[in-house]
Amino acid sequence: MVHITKYGTFEKEYMNQRGMLLSGDELHGLDTAFKVGHNDSIGTTYAVVSEGGLCRLPAPSNATTLRIKAGGHANDTAAGSGARSVMLLGCDPAGVAIQEILATNGALASLSTTQEFIRLDQAVVLETGVYPETLLTGGQASTITIENTAGTEDWIFLRFNGFADCQSQQSCLAVGAGKRAYLTAMNLFVDTNKQVDFLLVFRNNFLNESTITPVRVGAELNGIEGSVSIPFVEPPRFPEFTDIGLLAKVTTGTAKVSASMTYIMGDVPPSGG
Repeated sequence: MVHITKYGTFEKEYMNQRGMLLSGDELHGLDTAFKVGHNDSIGTTYAVVSEGGLCRLPAPSNATTLRIKAGGHANDTAAGSGARSVMLLGCDPAGVAIQEILATNGALASLSTTQEFIRLDQAVVLETGVYPETLLTGGQASTITIENTAGTEDWIFLRFNGFADCQSQQSCLAVGAGKRAYLTAMNLFVDTNKQVDFLLVFRNNFLNESTITPVRVGAELNGIEGSVSIPFVEPPRFPEFTDIGLLAKVTTGTAKVSASMTYIMGDVPPSGG
């Protein structure tokens, strides 16, 4: 998921001292992106730390509208007791951040978005039909799947597994137009008695379809057990139009893996530096 927090002068000065901000121009539009990823069945080959291992990254020429997939719960409808609407946040074919709200339609597919997406960073239940009088209730009635309008690709899940997540859990982040991202911390969580290898990977220039930039490894962490917290004293900086994601594999069998990553996001200065 992504949480946005605006910063004041004190926080900006602190981060400038940490080497994260290189000029006064870079202080504009500063906020935080907090990403959470989860995968119940990481195997012995690398997979994305996200529900179902999903992280769709189509080229701009393959942009698509999205919808809520058929097969959901009857209570997840615009007038029902479950999820009434879902908000999608991502990027359009120009890499510009966009969002759109879809009304749920029970067991049927929803209407499609009016905008085309090439990246989907987050999906979240925006409205539910019943006031949750405990923290154990409320939200969608079953798993909600977002798919392309053609119905050929699942894009993201909002899991229901005895508890309504009400949001996607996907470690991928697309740094959109006019933004840059600093990775300040990463927390990794691994199933009991399992060893997992992690790769933090990224790819620049995701809008360019003629000179294609390959995926690169930003960090490799092998043999992780239990939980590990990693603060980045000198946070790596990712420019606009960069895909970032976390991959994992287990040494044997399968494992449940979760991760959270905190990014400081800032506007690209007018000079583009």
